Amino acid sequence: LEEEVVLSEPSQVAENPENTEKPAEVLSPALIAEQLNFDKSAGLLWPISGQVIIPYSPDHGVFYQTLDQFSTSEAIVLSSAVGTEVKAAAKGVVTSIEEDVRTGTTVTLALGNDTSLVYGQLNVTDLKEGDVLEAGECIGTVAEPTRYYVVEGPNLYFKVLEGETSVDPTELLKEEQ
Repeated sequence: LEEEVVLSEPSQVAENPENTEKPAEVLSPALIAEQLNFDKSAGLLWPISGQVIIPYSPDHGVFYQTLDQFSTSEAIVLSSAVGTEVKAAAKGVVTSIEEDVRTGTTVTLALGNDTSLVYGQLNVTDLKEGDVLEAGECIGTVAEPTRYYVVEGPNLYFKVLEGETSVDPTELLKEEQ
């Protein structure tokens, strides 16, 4: 026969550690990013293997074929094929997944030390804000280009931010592609 245990005093519940469960602590993406420590000298992995078709050029115009005009570029644009897997260039936390008219589905990954990566022209399925990705983990795949990049073809928009200021991704990307 099993003995039935009846707790007559509410204090008995608190004294029994098996009955005291703490709710899981949920950290915001911003708090997770504060705990990360991006080392600039270690560099970034290439998110895809592709040719730079639009270079980083925040100070002078580069030619955008689809728009048939010169414009500045605070990112690099890498040619690719639809469905190509896009990898996290460094360990980080997803701080946003947004739809942008120019860059389509756009994911921002905070690396710590006030550094973020912005990936555009993506198809994303299982990713959500707050997910922590290791360097080399899949973020999503290259999508069909938005109407701003039709002539350039399928591509990855890749931007590096230090605070609110863009920096040249090619200065941080490691040699191998």
